[in-house]
Amino acid sequence: MIKKVFSFLLLIFSVIGFAQLSKVHYIPPLTSGPSNADPLDQWFYISTPINGDVSFKIKPVGGTADQEISYIVNNSNPKKIEIASSGYSQLFQDPSTTSAITTDKGYIIEAQDVIYVSIRMNAGGNAQAGALVSKGENALGTAFRIGTYDNQGSAGDNYLNFFSLMATEDNTTVDLSSNNISGLVIQNYSGQFPIENITLNRGESYTVALKVTDANGNKDGLIGALVSADKNVVVNTGSANGSFGNGGARDYGIDQIVGEDKIGKEYIFVKGEGQDSWDRRKHAHLYLPPLW
Repeated sequence: MIKKVFSFLLLIFSVIGFAQLSKVHYIPPLTSGPSNADPLDQWFYISTPINGDVSFKIKPVGGTADQEISYIVNNSNPKKIEIASSGYSQLFQDPSTTSAITTDKGYIIEAQDVIYVSIRMNAGGNAQAGALVSKGENALGTAFRIGTYDNQGSAGDNYLNFFSLMATEDNTTVDLSSNNISGLVIQNYSGQFPIENITLNRGESYTVALKVTDANGNKDGLIGALVSADKNVVVNTGSANGSFGNGGARDYGIDQIVGEDKIGKEYIFVKGEGQDSWDRRKHAHLYLPPLW
């Protein structure tokens, strides 16, 4: 029986591991700030299981051909590539510019063969850190449910819940809606959900950000919000900063998610060694990038 269970788990994690491998990776922008959440150093970690050399190109959205950078990677030589040393960048969008179609943030990474892509960063005077794993082609979908921290403790003025989406095809129409709560205060947007008929071309993005201290509903009001599109999009979501606990501690909690068609209806929850007030798993991430 033990051998059967082990073999089953090995199969699951093998399939999940390969689910990150892709020749194309879309990276919508992130957002955060101010002060204790301000972004510092930001990095790509890129690797492959392929024995031979694999060439890939990092394309900044809205950039010119001379701003595209090519690299080579193989299974014994991964790459750590700096995005920025600090501040808002090609990856990080100032929250004051959200709630608008963005044509010059984020990345598209194209490779000759399959690669893994993850992003890692420090923030807030090195008091915070975060990481995001690209799901590659498995990130593409037309319906997504948003997740963030619930922020029921003492929220600071640098607690920000957000999601960002990027189109993978021209003339993509996106609708954003939520039945969770009313009275949300969305950065740079005077209305409420739904936000409808956003038209994006490939690589263009749209980011929704809620400062937690702007309204009581902003603490957890994005949880369960629906992103729906008529063509495939890619979605990043989370909190920067935020918390599940009741104290003043905080951190980044962000990731690239998969669509409703891939999340399933059965889950395995694993209890960590943290205090109960902090270690409350709202969802489980089983996509694990290789560490080098």
